[in-house]
Amino acid sequence: MKTPRPRDRALAERMSRQRAKDTKLELDVRKGLHAMGLRFRIHFPGVDCRYADIAFPRARLAIFIDGCFWHVCPEHGSKPKHNREWWDAKLSTNVDRDRDTNSRYEACGWTVLRFWEHVETARICAEISRVLKSSRSSTTQAQRRGVALLPAADAERPTAQAAVFAGLTSSATIRGRRAPGVRGSRQPPA
Repeated sequence: MKTPRPRDRALAERMSRQRAKDTKLELDVRKGLHAMGLRFRIHFPGVDCRYADIAFPRARLAIFIDGCFWHVCPEHGSKPKHNREWWDAKLSTNVDRDRDTNSRYEACGWTVLRFWEHVETARICAEISRVLKSSRSSTTQAQRRGVALLPAADAERPTAQAAVFAGLTSSATIRGRRAPGVRGSRQPPA
């Protein structure tokens, strides 16, 4: 996808100063998630160098917080009157990139959540928590049934995760480290 270039140099400078990450809403959502005890990665280069604003890699959950103007919110999105053709091309390119990013993440087994900037922080945090809990409960059910949760490419390579799933070792002694809250001597890696 080719991004249109602004005709006006002053516009290009103003656009380059727009925050692309660490916006106020992103910071508020991150604080809310952290207060809920959730740990996550930020600006995570998940799939094809498409960076998720917030990611839970183990749960394969990518969160994007989109600005109403830049991502053409159906409720609050507006288009400038000046240089309309250029702005139409620019904003439609953004929307197309969002759709492409969603499909790339989903093709790799990720769940994608997108939130508009006008949504309340508490609602965003609650939805993320709900999705994480549902993915964790389905993972736990699969483990009880003995279903392999590793991707096919990793199934042959022995990993600490595979050893735990196979019941060969406890999670307390994987890679020679104790899990938090587990007492005992340090065991050498197998």
